[in-house]
Amino acid sequence: MLPVSSPLLLPSRRLLALLSFYWLLDLVIFPNA
Repeated sequence: MLPVSSPLLLPSRRLLALLSFYWLLDLVIFPNA
C-alpha cells in the first residue's frame, strides 16, 4: 500500500475522479452511447 502522503497518489486519484466525472456526465448526456 502506498502512503497517503505519496506525491503520486493524490494526482492519480484526482485524475481518476475527473475521468469518472466526465464518464458519468457522458452517460447522462448520451445514454444510448
